[in-house]
This record gives sequence, C-alpha cells and structure tokens, in this order.
Amino acid sequence: MNYVFRKTGVKMRIYAAGIGEYTEILADFPDNMKKDIVNAGECKKLNGLKCSPTCTGGYSFQMDGASYKKCKNMAFFHTLEERNFSAIRKIVEAEINHVD
Repeated sequence: MNYVFRKTGVKMRIYAAGIGEYTEILADFPDNMKKDIVNAGECKKLNGLKCSPTCTGGYSFQMDGASYKKCKNMAFFHTLEERNFSAIRKIVEAEINHVD
C-alpha cells in the first residue's frame, strides 16, 4: 500500500493480491469506490497484451456479479475521505490476514 498526494487530495493505492476472495467486502464498498474500480484500467497481461516486463500482472475478481481484470496499480486507488475509511480498513485487514 502507498499514498499519493494529488491536488484533489490524498489517494491510497492498495495492492490487494487476495482480492479474488473478497467478494463480500467489495459488495459493501461505497458507490464512489466501486466507480473508481470499474473505471480503472484493464490489466494488459491478464488480457493477453504486452505490459511492462517488470509487471507481475493485475487482479481478476468479481464485484456485483461482474468479472474484472484490472491493473494492480489503478484498481484500488482511492481518495482518503471519511466515507471510504471503513471499506479501506476492511480490505487492508483482509490483505493482512490473506495467506497465499
């Protein structure tokens, strides 16, 4: 996880390797966070295209009944604001407890 400072505020990037197991957590995300995820770039590697040779690939997961293959750098890149705190906490806690 890391933070990025933008003119619009602080954004948090969460690297969620276990996201495929978090369908219930994603279902409870606020609409603004779901919109960020849907609008994030697709993962080139998971879609059979070329990406940076150092990229390990993105994330495949389900949210609200739809399947996604999103770029790991943009899929979970959310503004730190009060309405997002609970969802961010849940996904970070899930990642801490995730076992490969």
